[in-house]
Amino acid sequence: MATVDYALQVLQGISAVGRLTIWTPLTAANTVGAAVPPAGEGDLCVQIKGTFDSATIVLRGSNVLAADPAVAGDWFNLTRADGTAASVTVAGGYHITERPLWVSPISSGGGGLSSISVNLYSSR
Repeated sequence: MATVDYALQVLQGISAVGRLTIWTPLTAANTVGAAVPPAGEGDLCVQIKGTFDSATIVLRGSNVLAADPAVAGDWFNLTRADGTAASVTVAGGYHITERPLWVSPISSGGGGLSSISVNLYSSR
């Protein structure tokens, strides 16, 4: 299992500065996204898309200073604004309620055709 690195883009708007973090592709072989710190950011909104092939994507958070994406005990599952778990089995998007030190997506159960992008937008 290899960790999927992220691409980071800073977006400057009229009234806000935001960051777009993209992990791609999460696959059956590469299931864990590298940890990214959304520190100081107010809103977190995630969009997940791609070929799922039975995969489940969970967005996780950690307040462990040196969190290891491969160590399950360093992470907790994040929550959507509606109170449900931040996990999907089909493409979609939602607002995240927690503001952890680190955020990382993880994929499980996907077949050989799974290829998923996780886009996390954070703004202040």
